[in-house]
Amino acid sequence: FDIRTQSYEPPADKDVLLLIPCSQKKPYSESRTHSVLWDKLGDRTDNIHKVTISGMYGPVPEEYEQQQPVLEYDYVLAKEDEDQIKLVTKRMLDYLEEYGNEYDLILGYVTSKTYRQVIENAFETYGRGTVLPRSPRELQLTELFRIKNIGQLLDLLDRKKT
Repeated sequence: FDIRTQSYEPPADKDVLLLIPCSQKKPYSESRTHSVLWDKLGDRTDNIHKVTISGMYGPVPEEYEQQQPVLEYDYVLAKEDEDQIKLVTKRMLDYLEEYGNEYDLILGYVTSKTYRQVIENAFETYGRGTVLPRSPRELQLTELFRIKNIGQLLDLLDRKKT
C-alpha cells in the first residue's frame, strides 16, 4: 500500500491532521491504542483527520484502514531497519508536502521511539508540525495512555478552537 499511488484527497471538513503510530490489531481503529485515544478526544474528533503511520507503508489515512494490504501486514518498525525508516519518513514527508496545506494544525501523538523519530524528521524537513507528548517519561507505549500526556493533546486542540 502506498497512499501516493491512490486517487486521494483528504476530507475537506477536517482541519487537524493527527498522526499516530500503527497498531498490531487491524483495522487500526479497533485497536486498544486507537480506540482509547479516540474516546479521550471526544467531540474534538469531528475536525480531526487521523492518519496512521504504518512501519510497512508509511501514512495510512483512516479511510484506507480497511484495504487488504493494510489489514494483512504484520510488521513493527525497528531502529535497526534504517532503510525502512528512510522509506516511511520519505512517504510521510511526501504526504505532508502534498496535503499539509489542507490542515490548520498538524500533530503527531507518538510515544514509541522509532515512530516518533520518523514523525519528528518529517516535520523538521517539512517545516511544520508539533510532536506530543512534549516530554514523556519514557518512549514506550504506556506513555500514550498517561493522563498528563493526553492532556497535552487535549489542551492544544482546545486552544486551536479559540
